[in-house]
Amino acid sequence: MIKDLFNERGQPTASIVHDTLRKTIGNAHILTRPPALAFDASHVEAAAAAGVTQVLVRNKETGRVYRVAFETFRARAFPLDRGAGPQLALPLRFWRVDGDQMMTAESQPAEQPRAAAQLALF
Repeated sequence: MIKDLFNERGQPTASIVHDTLRKTIGNAHILTRPPALAFDASHVEAAAAAGVTQVLVRNKETGRVYRVAFETFRARAFPLDRGAGPQLALPLRFWRVDGDQMMTAESQPAEQPRAAAQLALF
């Protein structure tokens, strides 16, 4: 199954290919604060309805391929809207690059709060 997904302006921006939500980006589409990759919220909903199990993003400028389990994307992504409509973004630390093993929600350690430390004055 191949299904193209369109943004609010009617442009194709992602696709569902078999069990994978895919898109191709350039460097300008990588969020910098925080460093993350984002999908339109409607694309994530469509992917869930289609039974997607993984997410793949290819950077056409660097050749890097980012992969993550769909369950991890859904569990760890945060909502944002920076003028392109509602999106869900997953920080880069959750992605595997260039075919490394995919990280699942269970294999990613929970974020631990940093312990308070007394700063020295001298």
